[in-house]
Amino acid sequence: MKKKCLRYERGFTLIELIMIIVITGIAIIPISNMILEGVRGTIDSNIAAIAPSLAMEKMEETKQLAFSSVSASSGTLSSPFTDYSYTVSVGYVDENFNTTGSSLYKKVDITIQYVSGYSLALTTVISDHN
Repeated sequence: MKKKCLRYERGFTLIELIMIIVITGIAIIPISNMILEGVRGTIDSNIAAIAPSLAMEKMEETKQLAFSSVSASSGTLSSPFTDYSYTVSVGYVDENFNTTGSSLYKKVDITIQYVSGYSLALTTVISDHN
């Protein structure tokens, strides 16, 4: 009678449990990688959406300055964008946008950079139209 009862017991053997654990462990790796890439993509898209606005804002600030006051500068943006930094580069160009020593036009390059290395640059030309 004891042999008859053993045949009807249900459950997993130790080998079956070990196989389930191994297969689950192997399957979790690609799933977790997909989740991490999705999160990174979301973060990158947020950065890519914010950076142009910050660059345009900095460009507008620069264009509001007097022509003689526009100069190279750099720094970190204020809260809540402290993870972003900016660089303003200024050079003189002629009417054909060639680099020159002339002081009629200034080429202004503004670069916004995020701490992860993502960067975006805007360029404009301003003149002294007094």
